[in-house]
Amino acid sequence: AVLSMEDPMNLILFSRTHSFSHRDFANPEAETCWLSCLFQALWHSVVFHVAFDLYLAPAKCTPGPGEKILAALQRTWSQYALQSAADAKRASRQQDPDSSPDSDDSLEASPMELVPADDLVDAFGVGYGDMSEALASIQNELSDSPNLAAKAIADLIVLIPLTTLGESWPVPEMAWSQAQEWKVHGSPLIAVDLSLPPLTRTSCGFVARLWLPSARGAEDDDSETQPMDGEDQQSESDLGPGHRLVALVCYLWSFRHYVVFCRRQREPTRCLMFNDLPGLTRGAPKELDWEQVPDACYRYSLTPRLALYESLDAAEDVVRSRRAAVAAAAAQSS
Repeated sequence: AVLSMEDPMNLILFSRTHSFSHRDFANPEAETCWLSCLFQALWHSVVFHVAFDLYLAPAKCTPGPGEKILAALQRTWSQYALQSAADAKRASRQQDPDSSPDSDDSLEASPMELVPADDLVDAFGVGYGDMSEALASIQNELSDSPNLAAKAIADLIVLIPLTTLGESWPVPEMAWSQAQEWKVHGSPLIAVDLSLPPLTRTSCGFVARLWLPSARGAEDDDSETQPMDGEDQQSESDLGPGHRLVALVCYLWSFRHYVVFCRRQREPTRCLMFNDLPGLTRGAPKELDWEQVPDACYRYSLTPRLALYESLDAAEDVVRSRRAAVAAAAAQSS
């Protein structure tokens, strides 16, 4: 009865309009941006976040001896969640000066403590790596797990490599066409791996605009870093008929560094910018409108590298399908 013994519907419904708390990662050796950006993208995905909390959290799942990545995700997930809760508590106290001190000493850690990436490094290996390959490694380990829930969660994810041939720019329509051809367009999570060479600043802004929620028709516009006039900022879909952009990961070629823009569920026209080496994008805001992202990509020469999309309707369809399968199996055995 995988993914059917507990009801994720309420959590998915709640998360449609509530943003997840967020933290920044430490990167003392300037080698872990690929791991922290991947973690941020998964944390801010409603589909992955709800599935992980319900079925892969330490209390729900014990990794086997060979499941180093899952164990690292669990430890990092717990640290991230704990420190986010502490920050929320501090923010509440600041807003309410009359509130009484909390007896929980765990909330008294130094403010703005960074989440360590040490466990992720131990699992994926020391040194610099590729974020798309890291995502594929997560999926492969979950697929090979003896835990049926882990296998089911791996099936929620599909990775689509998108290469550009000739003179055309990669656009979401290409990715959707590939997903349909592979018959994986019903997957709740679709990650599009963009293979792009180093670009000029102008091209960085232009390509970023193609992959944003407000990017419809941008390739025909003479302005490369501004949204089209009259464009619908509240589009119900960014990929195909029902997938919304969760995160856009970008790459700074000159420093071999990743940053990621993550969608705010509560304010879908806005996103959070995560960069564990903030000195490389000095002056960049931590929260901004999606329509400002192309300007940021232009200013800091950020090349779009991976776009993560999710469909909550598709996730709910998976839950309903598994429930129906369990009910049918129970009826046959009775």
